[in-house]
Amino acid sequence: MNEITEQSLINPEELVKAYQSLKYYHNHLERLSYDKSDPFKQGKHMDEWCDAMQEGNSCTISARKHSKSCTIYSKLRWEMLRHPDTNLEIGYICFKDSLAKYHIGRFKTGVRINPLFSQLKDITPRYSQGTAKYTWDGKQYRDWE
Repeated sequence: MNEITEQSLINPEELVKAYQSLKYYHNHLERLSYDKSDPFKQGKHMDEWCDAMQEGNSCTISARKHSKSCTIYSKLRWEMLRHPDTNLEIGYICFKDSLAKYHIGRFKTGVRINPLFSQLKDITPRYSQGTAKYTWDGKQYRDWE
């Protein structure tokens, strides 16, 4: 589990900043979605990608192992926090189906261990490995395939 406790992140000013800025969310609260086996990553290039993604549609092209996926996970989790009453549907497209399933699995692990999402309910069918479905209130849901 994370070294940061749930109480240490209940800082209204920090939550407001994270709500307003993807870059702030990524650098300060997204780290709660990672543990020692999968360390959190930061960098100036990721800050630039966060800014571009917050502005609207973007396409990130970069070398392997430069944390493109981690930045996308941040964006998706940030959107989940900012729009709890809106259905979000996202298609995660990869060269191989197995790679898309891997990324959805990593995304789901981050949601599960981040205390910010402790009230979020995973309603993904048990047999499904390539999708993620969540609800805050039991009525609205967020769906990833």
